Order: sequence, then structure tokens, then C-alpha cells
Amino acid sequence: MLRRSRRAAGILPETRLYKNTRELGTMLAEREAGVFLKPRAGSHGKRTLHAVRLPRSQGGGINLRGRDGANHSFHHVFGTVDEGLGWIHDFIGLRRYIIQPYLQLTDSCGQPFDVRVLMQKNGRGVWMLTGMAVRLGSRGSLTSNLHGGGTAVAPLPFLLAEYGESGRELLQELSGAAAYLPPLLEEACGRLGELGLDFGLDSAGRIFLLEANSKPGRTVFRLTGDRRAARLAAENPLRYTRHLLLTSAAGASVRRWTAPLYRENDISMVPKEDS
Repeated sequence: MLRRSRRAAGILPETRLYKNTRELGTMLAEREAGVFLKPRAGSHGKRTLHAVRLPRSQGGGINLRGRDGANHSFHHVFGTVDEGLGWIHDFIGLRRYIIQPYLQLTDSCGQPFDVRVLMQKNGRGVWMLTGMAVRLGSRGSLTSNLHGGGTAVAPLPFLLAEYGESGRELLQELSGAAAYLPPLLEEACGRLGELGLDFGLDSAGRIFLLEANSKPGRTVFRLTGDRRAARLAAENPLRYTRHLLLTSAAGASVRRWTAPLYRENDISMVPKEDS
């Protein structure tokens, strides 16, 4: 859905739905850094995999790192490609998985990180940027999710330390991308009240949209000490709910007064609120 927008498509990594081991094997052969597999519905970092095809000098099999259903990390090395692909297929089972090229989204210390941006509708029903935080995973970890043992830090000091003065520009680019995406997602998914947008940054500062969550957590702001964002994160859903109640009540009042103006056959033409 986002690929229909040229601007949004520019920050989306290549993504495919896992179908079979043959297609996965082809992708592994084409990508030196390997591929990243994760549940399509999101999982707080659980059941994620990073698979790399080993060179012939190292046996030509598959090196696999991942996290199991309990979010515990594991590492396997398979002597042959077929053995590794078979293990991955069994691990996935009947779950719907997506495959993406593995992106080196780590800081200068080797810690995986992403930038969580919380977008919410306010008391006027307008999207606003509530807060932003960098989520840091432990060194060698596959993901930066807090559920997997990560932590969170304030974005600007982190970006300045990693990218120099370009960090300020990156912060603005992230804010712009976060503001642009919610209306596009609403067009495809229906009315939304909040979104947690997870962005990755490579060493050159290129931005990737990694995930969009309609039920985002708020722990990051407690960890970063951003009291304003923590307060707004809790208050905005209540304000938006009030906005919906008031506008629904006003709409119902208008419909009661104008109902006699419509003929019975015309009523189905009146736009209705989403259920």
C-alpha cells in the first residue's frame, strides 16, 4: 500500500512474503549480508531470524542467528544449505513471515538501534508527533526491541554522536517522514488513533521504515526521561476519544433535524461514520 506513494516507497526496504525454501535460497545466494525474516504481524522481536549463506571456504552452509518464542537468542550453523533451509521452514511452520535484505543498522559500538516515533491524534482529531526515542539493543543482539532486553535514549544526542551535525538534519527528516505516513496508512487500514513508527538508519544516514504499530508501547519515554512525551502519550488517546464522541453527537443531532429532507431512497447515499 505504501509503495504506491513515491515518497514512501523511497524509505521501504525490499520486502517479500515467505513462500518456500526455494525462493529463500535464491535470496540468500544473491545477498552477501543475508536476509532478515520476521513474523508479518510483528512480535516484539520474538521469532526473528538473520540467515547468511556461508562461503565455500567455510563449508558453504548457512549461519543463523535469531530469537525464539520466549525472546531468547540462539545461534546455529548448518553444514549444508538444504539443512539450514529445512530448519528455517520448520521454525516458521504455518506462520506468515516476511523476508527483507539484512540491513546493517548498528551504531559505532555495534549495538543495533532504531528510532521509535509515536504519532497520535490530538483533541482536534489531527495527527501530531508526540515523542521520539532511540531504542538500543545489546551488542550482538539481532533486534533493538525493549522486550528483548534493549533500552532507550534521547534521539538528538545519539544522532549527533553517530552522525555529527548531520544528526540534526536526520532528526528533521525523521519527523517529516513520520508526519507523512499516518494519512497513507489510514487510507489503506481505516481510521487510526495512534501509530508507533520504527525507523532504521544505516551508517550513511539513509532512513528505512521498518515497522508501523497500531498499538505502540510508551515505555521508551520513561526510559529517556521525556516527561512531556510520556504525559501526552497517555492523554492524547483520551482527548481523541472525546473528540470522536463530540463530533459523533453533533452529527447525530444534524441527522435528526435533517432526516425529513431526505427521501427514503436517498438515505443510502449519505456518507456514514466508520464502524
